[in-house]
Amino acid sequence: MNVRGWDNYFQLIVGAICLPLGLGGGWLLAWLRGGDPLTGVLLGGFVGLLVALFGSGIFLMIFRAIQHARGRHD
Repeated sequence: MNVRGWDNYFQLIVGAICLPLGLGGGWLLAWLRGGDPLTGVLLGGFVGLLVALFGSGIFLMIFRAIQHARGRHD
């Protein structure tokens, strides 16, 4: 469990950016392919949240490793 407020806020912001991008991308792909827009929106939103989760988590992992290597332990 992470109790660092900045990390949690960062992940919230990344999620708030990636979710609408995923929703829009899923809708656009479904519209271009002639499929069901609802399915595209649901799948796009899910992919957007996965990208946000893994992307922000990997970024924070690398960021904290660099901070630790520099001797900034918190």
